[in-house]
Amino acid sequence: RGRLRPKSTTVAGPVGCATFSRGDTPAENHFFLRVWRHPPHRPWRPEQTPADNLERTPKSLYWRPNVKGRRDAPTVDPRCYYAMLGNVDDNFGRLMNYLDDSDLADNTIVILTSDHGEMMASHNSYNKMLQYTEAIEIQMLLR
Repeated sequence: RGRLRPKSTTVAGPVGCATFSRGDTPAENHFFLRVWRHPPHRPWRPEQTPADNLERTPKSLYWRPNVKGRRDAPTVDPRCYYAMLGNVDDNFGRLMNYLDDSDLADNTIVILTSDHGEMMASHNSYNKMLQYTEAIEIQMLLR
């Protein structure tokens, strides 16, 4: 009773994917939605970043105290990383608003998490390959 269909619908695009599954019968209202996005992975370039998010990103960024002698590749703009995160935030907000507006919020469990952080030049490194706080501490929201 209350099973989700073994075959679900997956929609994939250039910047992310979504999987949606519903209950077996029309009388069952439950659903499962999984959304995952590729950004904000490198390369961080303006042409891969929603323009309105990049415009809202400050020109001057905060750098952790352990960032020394930062040298970004000429094809990488760290502001794009934050703009891509802003886009994820905006779209997560749209999803949460939809749940609220559709009266689904009270009966829906929402989990937001990530698989890794970003070194962002801390300890003279980028990406996620080192076991420092910047790479391993990730957010988790449960509602």
